[in-house]
Amino acid sequence: MHYCDFALREGLLHDMQQSYYDVDIRANTINTLSERYAVDTTHASNICDSIQQLAAQVSELWQLGKMDIKLLKWAAQLHEVGLSINSSALHKHSAYIVSNTQLPGFTQEQQQLLSSLIRFYRKKLKINEMPFFLTLSNHHFFRLLLVFRLAVLLNQKRQPELRPAVQLHPTEQSLTIQFEDPEWLEQHTLFAADLEREANYWRSINFHLQFN
Repeated sequence: MHYCDFALREGLLHDMQQSYYDVDIRANTINTLSERYAVDTTHASNICDSIQQLAAQVSELWQLGKMDIKLLKWAAQLHEVGLSINSSALHKHSAYIVSNTQLPGFTQEQQQLLSSLIRFYRKKLKINEMPFFLTLSNHHFFRLLLVFRLAVLLNQKRQPELRPAVQLHPTEQSLTIQFEDPEWLEQHTLFAADLEREANYWRSINFHLQFN
């Protein structure tokens, strides 16, 4: 038996309340926090566009629902709030702010999920530092995280016209990224190196990421 400091009824009542309104309280919360920390909203919006495009290609097999995609987009809107502290270890600073700020409308687990997505959107995948979720399997979390990391990576130039068009081909334990322009990777060797590094990170948890 384990102590839990929130009740199912609270989450159900909150979701029922929000269903009567066009505006999600959580969206207002994210927008307010984004404005407070002067986030680059254009860049965040570009990442959200990529999340939508990427998720559409894997959602059926990987069982990503509407709420999964919302959470990914909210994470994109907040992943640079840590710039207000320091650009070094940005992901850690951003995750700390999200984890320790009151987020009206979010359950504790949703807030933890947002913080975790932001904490691990770049650099190595440190399994021993990842949290345990009561309502979310590690398997599902990693799928969300991969979509998020790829969306950020594809927008690293911060200009949508420089973002490559890709097609995703998922399986249960792998993902193939196919570039619509077959010569794009050859022309962008630094990006190819970043993608190879990303594949190595995922190989450490027995997930196969490949690209062509």
